[in-house]
Amino acid sequence: YRQGLDLAKQAVAADDNNADAHFALFANMGRVMLADGATPNPLNLLRVNRELDRTLELDPNHSDALAAKGGLCRQLPRLLGGSLSKAERYLQEAIANDPDAVGARIELARTYKDMGKAAQGVEPLRLAVSIAERQGKTRQLYEARELLKNIEQDQ
Repeated sequence: YRQGLDLAKQAVAADDNNADAHFALFANMGRVMLADGATPNPLNLLRVNRELDRTLELDPNHSDALAAKGGLCRQLPRLLGGSLSKAERYLQEAIANDPDAVGARIELARTYKDMGKAAQGVEPLRLAVSIAERQGKTRQLYEARELLKNIEQDQ
């Protein structure tokens, strides 16, 4: 991730208007923070979120950035910008922009579960399983199946 971070910084320096470069910077900054065990304090979150916002400023339809924004809105406390309704909106938009978005569907199902509407997550998860199988995405396939199993057991 550190090498990816260096490359993403170079890409942004070469073209500050490249949405994919800013998304790569966001993703690698986040992964390095997680790998280092950095506590997600407001300053770290601001720096990472700034790159995500820049990505969406340059490309409002960037499905990976929309999915990431939705994930952040779901996971962050309200004080730091978290909102389940915003998460739902971003994730639905990510899926609309990329019909094969597996991760966004899994995150949308988690959002519905957090909202107390877990049953609404069943269909997105079934689609996520189907797409992940077709694309050979084993980690996401496992995640989708496990969450689907948990939701179906709770019903």
